[in-house]
Amino acid sequence: MSRMTRQPIRFDDLPLFVAKDRDLAKAVVGPEPKQKQVWLASLPDLEARGFPRHTPGHGRCRPAVKAFYDRLFGLDADTRLG
Repeated sequence: MSRMTRQPIRFDDLPLFVAKDRDLAKAVVGPEPKQKQVWLASLPDLEARGFPRHTPGHGRCRPAVKAFYDRLFGLDADTRLG
């Protein structure tokens, strides 16, 4: 039996609203369980800093999450990643 490899999720392949934080975690920090766990545990701190909140029936808005990280790391229109 072959061992399944953890595949990364491309951030831009996520839907407009991401219903599950674990899917967002996989796209943001990668497929490793420990990294995802740390990122998920940091959500309250991130939300206190302006990270988009999870809304009932929608989830988190993917473009707003990207905009949050662009602002956090000082990326302007010329240096933003796809």
